[in-house]
Amino acid sequence: SKIFGVEDLSPEEKDKLRQVEKELESLKITQEKAFQISAQHKKDLEIALSSSKLVLENLALLSEGKKPREIPTELKKLLTPSKESAQILEGIKI
Repeated sequence: SKIFGVEDLSPEEKDKLRQVEKELESLKITQEKAFQISAQHKKDLEIALSSSKLVLENLALLSEGKKPREIPTELKKLLTPSKESAQILEGIKI
């Protein structure tokens, strides 16, 4: 029996195949972008958690009449959310 190959397809079938290939490539790019955004949100959440922890520690220190801890410079830099996160946060403001 003969093996069915791309050369056996009609021009219309070849066009459909090319369209499917384009759609698959587009989905792959969309998926990669989603993974990047997901990783960035995870990083932003970790930063928010560590900054919240620092705020709570400082409130505890202040309530004991002690001097609050300084916010580390690297944390200050990281506290600026990514563009994607900022856009999402903008959309869910209460």
